Amino acid sequence: MNDIQFKKDLTSSRIQLALTYLDTEFIDELIEQLKTVMFSSNSKWHARRVVIEFVQYSYSCTTTT
Repeated sequence: MNDIQFKKDLTSSRIQLALTYLDTEFIDELIEQLKTVMFSSNSKWHARRVVIEFVQYSYSCTTTT
């Protein structure tokens, strides 16, 4: 397995595990925090990238299970 595929698989696994334990009470707060990171002028590009990846993996994990 190459390094790039391994990183993608690891990220996907972490997201799936996180979503397993995500309590629905915290979803609104999570969304607010994600918006803060995405739209803050102080956010670094890699922080924004992590948020985008999190949302993409979260969506794909919830739609495929």
